[in-house]
Amino acid sequence: MSEPIDAKALQAALGPGSRWAPVSVVERTGSTNADLLGQIRTGQGGPGAVIVAAEQHSGRGRLTRSWSSPPGASVALSAAVACPPPLPSAFLPLVAGLAVAQAGRDLGAKTFLKWPNDVLIGEHKWCGILVESTRAPGGGLVAVVGIGLNVSQTAEQLPVPTATSLALAGAAASRPAAAAAVLNRLGSLVTEWERGEDLLPRCRALSATLGKEVAVGLGAETVRGRAADIANDGRLGVIVDGQLRYFAAGDVEHLRAI
Repeated sequence: MSEPIDAKALQAALGPGSRWAPVSVVERTGSTNADLLGQIRTGQGGPGAVIVAAEQHSGRGRLTRSWSSPPGASVALSAAVACPPPLPSAFLPLVAGLAVAQAGRDLGAKTFLKWPNDVLIGEHKWCGILVESTRAPGGGLVAVVGIGLNVSQTAEQLPVPTATSLALAGAAASRPAAAAAVLNRLGSLVTEWERGEDLLPRCRALSATLGKEVAVGLGAETVRGRAADIANDGRLGVIVDGQLRYFAAGDVEHLRAI
């Protein structure tokens, strides 16, 4: 039996100085992102609010992908972050990815960041992230950072063979510990981002994408080249036919050497 996630215990694990409050836990929901976005639009939630679900059955990923999380084996959470100008909100997905990668290492897994914000253990996907934004009733822009963590799934429980979990990586972490580690790291990095501190060196240091041959899917077009840089605004720089091109979005595939 997996350890349940308790809202009061999780809030206590975040410490008295945490930016995350209130923290609510639900057993099952369609999408924690959709729930929190709805609360923000109606004034029932705001920056700092967190929703954690033990099971999610209609989660949304990047590029309109959908996914679900099995009960008792994973964590789905969403956290609200204010994005007043001139904060570079386009960089927030990288901040979130870096936070999860650091948290994974805190939990004993050798994690890396796949641009823009998938977190890998080896070449297998451990965590997916989706950042969406909406306006609060007063007009302020609020981003919702949605994070899905595979904690104790077996290989048979995972949706695709390219995914993994903490348990499969040999990291014996509970779901409450995984949620607390991610929220603590995310809170610290969001504070640094708000202060304008340079997070790029840490993003580059944990990048699994830089230096690799990649294919960048751009809808009808796919561009192939070597990933060479992450720009100050978070764009990925790829050397294509001898020219460095930058991409703000795209579905990146790491190509295997032949």
